Amino acid sequence: MNIGISTATFYPLETEQALDQAIRLGSDCVEIFFNAFCETTPEFVRQLKRQLEAYEIKVTSIHPFTSGMEPMFFFSNYPRRFSDGMEIYKRYFEILGELGGKYLILHGNHNKPGASMEQYVERYARLHQLGRSFGLYVAQENVARCLSRYPQLFERIAQAVPDAKFTLDVKQAIRSGVTVEQMLDVMGEHLAHIHISDNSPQCDCLPVGEGTMDFEAFFRRLRRMNYGGDMVLELYQDSYSNSSQLTNSIERLRRLWESSEEKQG
Repeated sequence: MNIGISTATFYPLETEQALDQAIRLGSDCVEIFFNAFCETTPEFVRQLKRQLEAYEIKVTSIHPFTSGMEPMFFFSNYPRRFSDGMEIYKRYFEILGELGGKYLILHGNHNKPGASMEQYVERYARLHQLGRSFGLYVAQENVARCLSRYPQLFERIAQAVPDAKFTLDVKQAIRSGVTVEQMLDVMGEHLAHIHISDNSPQCDCLPVGEGTMDFEAFFRRLRRMNYGGDMVLELYQDSYSNSSQLTNSIERLRRLWESSEEKQG
């Protein structure tokens, strides 16, 4: 398993600078969070690619800033807007492929009165099909403010789309009032990517080692699941105060993952 940092951890630092920070702090892999449409131009993407190639860093996933617009793009009853959304995300898939990544992170529809899981699954399937046409995947993430806060949504997607892929976000599970174990249960073999952070009863997002999460048990569970994806540290700007906390988090995660293999054996 590769362990790295999401560039979202450095927001509002500009994306190319955030990528540079993630690389310099020792990432094996990165998730790139695109923050503006101007960052989807061929010239900008080539710049990111040069940065990655210079350090031989792997891109696991990309995260569109348009996640906040996904309810309008994909989950309204206005077909033209859905078509526009598909065209915008087609460009994201092109970028993902050019950077050598595999997963596009999806937040999806808001958790709101009248939101339909049936419609959600149908729209996810159509976006998933677009991704597969590029040889890539949409990785549905659990998000507290979205319909994806509910474990049953993942069950329904998995039933309808056999090769669906999911992203587990630990802090978002806690914000949703759902245990990480519950999310692992429903994601199962579809789990492809992880956004990791520590937590405590007082705070749901902390650097690794500064909270109370049982990482040993978490990693043992991943081993039993034969998890083969990557893991990126994703913190909020107010969750840490210096870069050494990020470096320490990555180093702790690597030690814990290696240790879990020894104990599994």
